[in-house]
Amino acid sequence: MDALPGIVHACCLVLVGALMLVAAFIDAKTRTYPNGLAAALFLVAFIGTLAGKGPGTAMHHALIALVIGVGFLIFELIWRWLRASPGLGIGDIKFIATAAIISPVGALAGCALGLACMALAATARRTRTMPLLPFLAPSCILSFLMLYTS
Repeated sequence: MDALPGIVHACCLVLVGALMLVAAFIDAKTRTYPNGLAAALFLVAFIGTLAGKGPGTAMHHALIALVIGVGFLIFELIWRWLRASPGLGIGDIKFIATAAIISPVGALAGCALGLACMALAATARRTRTMPLLPFLAPSCILSFLMLYTS
């Protein structure tokens, strides 16, 4: 029975990675992040963290994820008010906050890498808007792999 939480944690991490890639694909095609997919990703991420790290860490990560999500939301609202144009989408903010449930540091590192890659791609394509999740999802997965395998 002692191995069960570790198995659940590992399975949830694999499923989180798969759901993140599905979200990236959907965002690339439709520029949306469906709420049902966001809820499923949140649930799997929370269950995985709960199984692998325990209830204290899971709640701690959930609280940090809430702070990160609210912080990005406030930044986005101020951005839209000052610039009269959207920056991050609300789906991107939901994705970042959900990723923070697994690892707050990994989510922020993945966010920074994803934004940098998107900026380079947008510059190369000479466009001002691009969907973020196709860059954010692989970046978060990479940062989680680096954190969990080191």
